[in-house]
Amino acid sequence: FYGPVTMRRALVKSLNLATIKLLDQIKPASVVVFARRLGIRSPLQPYLSLALGAFEISPFDFTAAYIPFAADGIQARPYATVKVTDRAQRVLEINVTQNHRAVPPEVAFQVRSLLRGVVTSGTARRALKLPGFAAGKTGTTNDYRDAWFIGFTDDLILGVWVGRDDNKQMGYRA
Repeated sequence: FYGPVTMRRALVKSLNLATIKLLDQIKPASVVVFARRLGIRSPLQPYLSLALGAFEISPFDFTAAYIPFAADGIQARPYATVKVTDRAQRVLEINVTQNHRAVPPEVAFQVRSLLRGVVTSGTARRALKLPGFAAGKTGTTNDYRDAWFIGFTDDLILGVWVGRDDNKQMGYRA
C-alpha cells in the first residue's frame, strides 16, 4: 500500500505485503531450508503464509535462530543445563556448546543492520533505552492474541512472548 519499498523499510515498519512478495520471489521452500540452518526445528510448510508467521515456532527455537545474526554467522545451539552431577559430584551429563556456521559473516552483518533499524526507527524503538547496541524484531498476531520481541545486544539474546494460554485476546495495544 506504500508502493515500492526497500526490504529495510518493510522490516522496520512490519509491512507484510512486501514480505509476502519477497517470499514469493525466493520461494518458500528455500526459506524452510534457511530456517533449518538457523536451528528452527518446528514443523514448517513451504507456503506463502510462512511470511506472516502462520506456523508456530517455540520461543526457544525462535530466539535461538537469532544467534547467528548476533555472532557473525555462527550458530551455537543453546541448552538449559550445563552439567548434571550426583551426590558424589560424579558427572552424569555434560553439555558442550556445538557451533556451526549457519550463514556467511556478510549475511549476518546485513541482517544485524536491518534488525538495528527496527530498533532505531521501527516497531522496537523502546529498546533504544538500553545502553549500547541493540537490535531486534517485534511481531503480533491477529486480534491481539500474541505479541513477541526477539532482540540482542553485544552480550545477550532475548526472546519475549506475551499472550494468554487460553488463546483469548489480550486487548487493543496490550
